[in-house]
Amino acid sequence: MISDQKPPKPLQQNTLKNMPATLTSSRELIVPYFESLLKTTPVGPHSSELAYALGWITPNGDDSTWAIQDSAYFGSYLKDPSTNEVVRPSDSTLWEIGSCTKTFAAMSYAFHLAKGHVQRDDKVLPTIAPYLPSTDNLPAALTTMTWDDLRTMRSQLVGNQHKGPSIESSSSVETFFQDLTNKSNYTGNSLFNYSNSSYALLGFGMLIVAHSLKSSTPLSFDEFLPKLREYWYDTLFSPIGMPDTQLFNQQKVDSYDIPHWQNSPLKKANWPAHTPAGGLLTTMPDALNWLTANMKPNGAVPANVIENMRSHPSHTQTSKSNPRKRSGEGQYIANGWFEKFYPSLCAPGKQNSIFIKGGSVPHFRASFAYAKPDNGAISQKGIVILTNDDELSLQPITQNLMDLLIHEIPD
Repeated sequence: MISDQKPPKPLQQNTLKNMPATLTSSRELIVPYFESLLKTTPVGPHSSELAYALGWITPNGDDSTWAIQDSAYFGSYLKDPSTNEVVRPSDSTLWEIGSCTKTFAAMSYAFHLAKGHVQRDDKVLPTIAPYLPSTDNLPAALTTMTWDDLRTMRSQLVGNQHKGPSIESSSSVETFFQDLTNKSNYTGNSLFNYSNSSYALLGFGMLIVAHSLKSSTPLSFDEFLPKLREYWYDTLFSPIGMPDTQLFNQQKVDSYDIPHWQNSPLKKANWPAHTPAGGLLTTMPDALNWLTANMKPNGAVPANVIENMRSHPSHTQTSKSNPRKRSGEGQYIANGWFEKFYPSLCAPGKQNSIFIKGGSVPHFRASFAYAKPDNGAISQKGIVILTNDDELSLQPITQNLMDLLIHEIPD
């Protein structure tokens, strides 16, 4: 694996000014940069198992086909360590994206908001009460918690509960709902606290809401994950054009080429309650379609749903603001995305920000980012990085790639 990895420094403006004037495509900018980064990165004895997928989106200028998608693949991995078969990553390679899954839970919530099935200030408890072991003597936070408290990660659910699967332990869906009644699983304050449990409950909550529209019979705990896969496939994966994307399902996953899969702790943990917060696997073509759907509404994602995804940041000047937020750095809009402010990304005097989300699980990292589409300063451009190199620092790389895209060829 990569050792002693130092994140790349932010690109300087003179670097951008010195780019060749004859460039005709985004590929001529970002692929050499990414290749040079990989060539100068120290690698260990397992470098043959490191694979990278890089995808990007640039505007086309045509409303009917407004975005151009392109991708490149680097490195290779051992498909089966028992045979030492080395293969190259491709459009069919399935990657785990960890916490980037939260954006899917958020969009399922945004759909229900847009359709009026839920309201931001609706209490969570009435919806999940049938799944709790008891509704007596509940933690105060659980009785007052709203859907938007989950979305903005101000639910008081502690951040490290159900953080993710490991070799040692995992939590079933039933245990997850039982733990919601345990007072020790709450922080006791309503400050922003990055919480996987909040998004696990948000994802399951929206599944319960969807199920209740069709049936008055509660789901069994054994049905939660299969029904969640079915629900997200019908409402998100299929309409947006993500045929190979799925939630964690070992039987299904074993039929795919996944870097490091045979060695992954997830193979033993079976990724249960954490799934809506970090249990998604996707290919690069599917990932680019997902990013495109977030950047601009299409027939499958109405404008009001996208607006629900972008509005109402969790960091505000109230008692629920995040005390650790540094002025000018950015803010969680808490739909799985972080709105990051970068001085180099726009013309002087313009608002400079991108939406960005990273994810990591054992053996995998992912990063999604796109330029804020409605500030009038920059065009809609986006980046996706998927890798099984879990020591690579993706955020500065993503920032530099967005910088290159935005200062590329004038639109």
